[in-house]
Amino acid sequence: EFYMEAYGVVYNKYRSDLSHYFRTFYHIIKLIDTSDIKNKNQYTSIARAQLSSYEQILLFYNCLHTNGKEKFKPLIEEYSLFKNIDYSLLKSQNHKAQYKQGAYGK
Repeated sequence: EFYMEAYGVVYNKYRSDLSHYFRTFYHIIKLIDTSDIKNKNQYTSIARAQLSSYEQILLFYNCLHTNGKEKFKPLIEEYSLFKNIDYSLLKSQNHKAQYKQGAYGK
């Protein structure tokens, strides 16, 4: 799809800034997921609160791209990490359907 190619171009241009950012955030969510803590949603919501609207959009497209689709996207859906996403920042409202409803907290 055109948007995934466009995201790939942006990602490659800013890889030095984005790659470590997404890896760190992924490992925080993965740590919560694999831990023995009881209320994992409480901790993932604290992590989600650290994301700006624009960071959520970058993460949204990163997890549709090959970079995050296999491992990170299921965690996004499991822990509703797009619960407060600003839909107006998406390039197309049709992109919302690429995630299960759980990604949005529904």
